[in-house]
Amino acid sequence: MTKTQISEQEKPNDFLFYSEGIRAMGEMMSLPFSLPLLRLAPKGDGHTVMIIPGFTADDDSTLSLRRFLSDMGYDVHGWGLGVNKGAREELFRLCAERIEALYKESGQKITLIGQSLGGIYARELAKLTPYIRQVICLGSPVDRRNGDGSRISALYEYMNREYMADFDNEFLEQTATAPDVPCSMVYSQLDGIVHWSTCRQNKPSDCAENIEVYSSHSGMGFSPAIYYLLTDRLAQKEGEWKPFNSPLWLKGAFPEHLH
Repeated sequence: MTKTQISEQEKPNDFLFYSEGIRAMGEMMSLPFSLPLLRLAPKGDGHTVMIIPGFTADDDSTLSLRRFLSDMGYDVHGWGLGVNKGAREELFRLCAERIEALYKESGQKITLIGQSLGGIYARELAKLTPYIRQVICLGSPVDRRNGDGSRISALYEYMNREYMADFDNEFLEQTATAPDVPCSMVYSQLDGIVHWSTCRQNKPSDCAENIEVYSSHSGMGFSPAIYYLLTDRLAQKEGEWKPFNSPLWLKGAFPEHLH
């Protein structure tokens, strides 16, 4: 595959990369203090939510978020496929089968939340199956047409060397295109793993939005601001989706909403 690589300067800088773990730990430690306030958000309607983990992660990495959303009244599930080792056709197929089974159990469409690589899965699955209500991506590098902008691309390519031929220009164009269902792209300019510009929808529309937050890459699964954001997105009635508008008391947590 021939493509123009994002330059080293356009990948997360050394400070963001090497401080990623400490910053994520800080976000994790701040969450318990925020939960009492977060639980005051409107309760959910009980619809099914599936959370897809990021690269090299499994359902254990989304346990905190799943517990919180379950407490808020949603029927929450992990993806149930072990460690997410990469974008592989077999995993897409198995995940689509799981989504169909969950839909048949409830009779309601499903919200997909994907962290990092999990968001790429979520968007593509929303194009493959009619059972998706909305998609929410947390730090997901969906637009890599100018290069992946990732600090861990060498690890990804090593673990997926048998599958890299599938990542041609057609596939990159495909992942950069939003699904037809409502899609929220959550990104952070403080991301230490992937470049924030790859995590945005290049052409926002009536049902595709970009939402900037202050967060590390790994900390997105524990960020109090993102937890609030998710309750807001999930609480919308099906067919009545509107772009996110942060409340006045939380404007400081969402940079684009400060203006």
